[in-house]
Amino acid sequence: QLPEEGIDQQTPEPFACLIRACEAVLQEEQIRRDRQLREVRKARRDGIIGRPVTPCREDFLKLTYLHDKKMVTAMEATRMDIGVAISCRTKRRYQEDEGWKI
Repeated sequence: QLPEEGIDQQTPEPFACLIRACEAVLQEEQIRRDRQLREVRKARRDGIIGRPVTPCREDFLKLTYLHDKKMVTAMEATRMDIGVAISCRTKRRYQEDEGWKI
């Protein structure tokens, strides 16, 4: 509550107007965020957002598959000139995405 002494009765009206304007701005911002979130989800689902998939050599995939099935040793699998981190990341991605369809 505002103190009664020295305050005009019209003073709260500009504050009420300001509050209504701020609420309208916040509501418009929420609508914009919701619309943007919907579009981002749609773009992710359609494959538009994100980095393009780096192509992987077929012989690397075959060697990784054979190593995973314990048909080849790790030493034979490392004869490809690919770093260990990239190898693990690529292997994990292709296991999830492709299901090892070679």
